[in-house]
Amino acid sequence: MTISLDQMNEDIRKIERDFYEVIHHPYVSRYLDKPDIDNDLIKILYYAMKKRGCSPKYINHAILACLLVDTALTVHDNVGLEDCIDERTRKERQLIVLTGDYYSSLYYYFLAKLGDISLMQVFSRSIQEINEIKMLPYEERENAADPFKGKKYLYRHTVLTANILKHLKLDKWAGPISGFFCLKNLLTDKKQLPDYTGECFITAILKEIYGKQGSESDTSMIYSEAIEDLRSGIEDGLPDWLPLRQFIRSRVRQLLEENFYQDFVAEEG
Repeated sequence: MTISLDQMNEDIRKIERDFYEVIHHPYVSRYLDKPDIDNDLIKILYYAMKKRGCSPKYINHAILACLLVDTALTVHDNVGLEDCIDERTRKERQLIVLTGDYYSSLYYYFLAKLGDISLMQVFSRSIQEINEIKMLPYEERENAADPFKGKKYLYRHTVLTANILKHLKLDKWAGPISGFFCLKNLLTDKKQLPDYTGECFITAILKEIYGKQGSESDTSMIYSEAIEDLRSGIEDGLPDWLPLRQFIRSRVRQLLEENFYQDFVAEEG
């Protein structure tokens, strides 16, 4: 199946416009910044649904629903835990929580318009699974670390996307695509390492998986090792369908170059 890049870019721009129109609220915009959306997520889901011959309406509404859930979860993740120092901070925090709830409530509207009950069930199960995984840091404080559960936590942001791919009968896409988004997150986390005053949960998971303890420089090496493992796994698992294969390879190379992983990029090229 061939995909017109011009048509694809036009469809993606419409999805982005629709998303920001749907979430716009004049009061919220006075206090909170406009959320970013993951363009890679849009493109991958677009490829998947085009591959399966989905209608333009289905593609638009299903991706909008996924973006709304993803944004809601990200907004909730960004709620601060420190004490509120003033009334404005308290109001902003309350608005963050309410905004995340608002975004989450909107996804069902678009799924309902599609009338795909099985897709609704995929979303419902995925959100439940994601929220259960997000409880793991609190469980680990009371129990010994579990590397298997820890690995699930690393992939928490990929659950819905992977389940949508499986729903579309693209099971072979789920592994490398999950690895791709996990790699993106780890690259971001690694850049933020100098800002952490203590050991974050992600670092603790990686140390448990790779069986290493040590200094800050060792921690950086653990992240690098995990990122290389993900890069290798993505490459090995990519499906043969050329449009997706080319897109993922190009984006992985770009992400690694942006984060100064020239050694990995050189090996890949």
